Amino acid sequence: MTKKRTYEELEQRVKELEEESFERKRTEETLKHQKRRLDSLIEYSSLAIVTLDEGPLLSKIPYFMALMRLSFNKDLSSLNIAAFGQHNQPMTT
Repeated sequence: MTKKRTYEELEQRVKELEEESFERKRTEETLKHQKRRLDSLIEYSSLAIVTLDEGPLLSKIPYFMALMRLSFNKDLSSLNIAAFGQHNQPMTT
């Protein structure tokens, strides 16, 4: 059988949980802000930056799209980014 906690112990535990919750929310907000900033840097970069995740193109970045002469309306799931830069390899599958 567990020992029954005192009011002071419960009060301390509530305070600890509130601090943990505040820290978690602050971390989430920081990560959201950093993601927005990174997305903005990528989107407005004059470089052709491509984000990949083991397969299809995840982001339609304007400079990359222009470089590849692609339309924003095109389905990019068939684009073979791994073949980019390799000679004699088709860019689409």
